[in-house]
Amino acid sequence: SVKSYENSQNSSDTNLNKRTKSIYTPLELQFIEMKKKYKDAVLCVECGYKYRFFGQDAEIAAKELNIYCHLDHNFMTASIPSHRLFIHVRRLVAKGHKVGVIKQMETAALKAAGENKSSLFSRKLTALYTKSTLIGEDIL
Repeated sequence: SVKSYENSQNSSDTNLNKRTKSIYTPLELQFIEMKKKYKDAVLCVECGYKYRFFGQDAEIAAKELNIYCHLDHNFMTASIPSHRLFIHVRRLVAKGHKVGVIKQMETAALKAAGENKSSLFSRKLTALYTKSTLIGEDIL
């Protein structure tokens, strides 16, 4: 069965035991932490040349954007190509959703040359859009 990240939202960081860490992938754990901070937003997470939605956000994106949603490890997931981000963010906002864009803070080339090449990419929320903040063609 699919494990729900809502259950993990009720526990603090100190309560994440070894079993929980082994159940979720590092990317899923990173998403869970971001979702705790931005519960009311649909989050787009940059993963290479695409943006991924996880869990309930993936189901919302699949419904609103008419894209495929499937189970991957512990979460439902959906993805869009990075060059179409602006179009899909605009569509989600037009449907009344608050959308958060989480970008990778390092490139694959820099990571490969660095000492932390086997660790997870660092990511952070770079934009949060609502109907009142989505203005103009070149916002992203």
